[in-house]
Amino acid sequence: MPLYLFPPALVLGWVAVSLLLGAAGGWWWLARRYRLAAPDSPQKWFYPRLTLVGWVPYARWLTLGVGRDGLTLLPNILYRPGHPPLFVLWADVSVRAVAGLAWGYHEFRFAKAPGVAVRVSSSLALRMLADAGVPVAVVE
Repeated sequence: MPLYLFPPALVLGWVAVSLLLGAAGGWWWLARRYRLAAPDSPQKWFYPRLTLVGWVPYARWLTLGVGRDGLTLLPNILYRPGHPPLFVLWADVSVRAVAGLAWGYHEFRFAKAPGVAVRVSSSLALRMLADAGVPVAVVE
């Protein structure tokens, strides 16, 4: 392959992988129902070390925002192909505590996309819910 074709091939490959991960993990399913229509300003931003959307890990590639109205999921700019920003009203969110092998985590599930779960550490989930200031019940 000629050297001048390497940069475009790299960019196309990255976009293809990002689109594939968005489809495989369930992000597209969430985006069809919860795409962020306009920029919103959550009260607090969180930068989790590990977040799973479906089975796809988004370690430090996903920013979570909480506010009185809902939950914002904002992927890093490099993941934007196939991963539009999302906003979910708290009324559509249910949270479940899950005991893992080494540590616990919480699953955020969504009314309009019940097959997709966003998993974060229990400590982060409880901090997010406390900072949001809204009564979201956590099912044990």
